[in-house]
Amino acid sequence: MDGTAHVLEFAEYAGQGCRVTHVSTAFVAGRRRRGCVAETGLDDSAGFETPYEQTKFEAERLVRAWAERGHRPVTVLRPSVLVTGSRPDPGEPQHPLGELGLGAASLGGGALEEATGHVRLPLPPGGTLNVVQVEYAVQAMLRLAARAPVRPGVHTYHVVHPVDTPVRLLLEAIEDRYPGLRLEEVERVPDPSTAETLIAAQLPDFLWRYCTHRRGYERSGLLSLVPDLADPPPLDASYVRAALGYGPAPHDVTRTRVTV
Repeated sequence: MDGTAHVLEFAEYAGQGCRVTHVSTAFVAGRRRRGCVAETGLDDSAGFETPYEQTKFEAERLVRAWAERGHRPVTVLRPSVLVTGSRPDPGEPQHPLGELGLGAASLGGGALEEATGHVRLPLPPGGTLNVVQVEYAVQAMLRLAARAPVRPGVHTYHVVHPVDTPVRLLLEAIEDRYPGLRLEEVERVPDPSTAETLIAAQLPDFLWRYCTHRRGYERSGLLSLVPDLADPPPLDASYVRAALGYGPAPHDVTRTRVTV
């Protein structure tokens, strides 16, 4: 949040012609489970799943107050969970699904290789995640930043996938990687086995927290501003395997050509 404050202070000195684009997150909606999150919405009444969400929420409040106080235009971009089927260069951070794949591969004692039959995971059955391809998000955010209104006020856009991805698709990719393994989503895991304990410990917080959400996100602002940008395709098994680090990147994501 301090970083946002410093950027706004710098923009203050840059004068009225300075355009500010703030990258937030769709998860400023916090623990809200259902309904449609409006692009203009910024509500903390449901609380937050993680401190990260709360800091992003507070940063958006700073941005809104600054824009109102100075009668300045600000563009706010709210991506959901960003993923890619391409491998990051050495030294670059992993995206969330890449971290999940690495975590599964690094389980001590070969827990996944040795596990057979059903392994229960503390995940709500039928859970979904809003994850969006980086290749689409880059195109969308650059075009939004270039085309956003210059009239005073905050102009917010959700950069999310129109179709949630079933968590089951991620689990099936892991099952394919480790033949004989069957991962089962259950609300509770009484008396967990050693393998179940090790595997559950590797589940990232975002997975079990966010797959309980059944909410949607308004995209009318994005669709009206970038109607020439096609929606991203649903994530399929090939893309998910590549995102987890279990296969080559699909042909259509190896290069991203940016057109503003």
